[in-house]
Amino acid sequence: MYLARARSKRKGVECTITEEDIHIPEVCPHLGVKMETQTKLGEDRAFTMTLDRIDNSKGYVPGNVEVISWLANTMKNNATPEQLVNFAKAILERYERTSEH
Repeated sequence: MYLARARSKRKGVECTITEEDIHIPEVCPHLGVKMETQTKLGEDRAFTMTLDRIDNSKGYVPGNVEVISWLANTMKNNATPEQLVNFAKAILERYERTSEH
């Protein structure tokens, strides 16, 4: 919560969530991998839990946040929805071709 409040101040977005507004799943809803609550310094943090805004035009408000893995959050932040769809389609096609052999 502290980091979300700090980010909201820095970005100039609203932050009204409470702990009751945050559901923490065991697995990342986007990647289906078990998530870690924290990692030690120097460890891979790909599957560490992060708080993500679903719609980046809104702040950290009830109904607009979800807990996902750091890797999923990074992928979402660095690619457009179109790029993510194209990536997913290309990966599926590749695995369909390799499973046929």
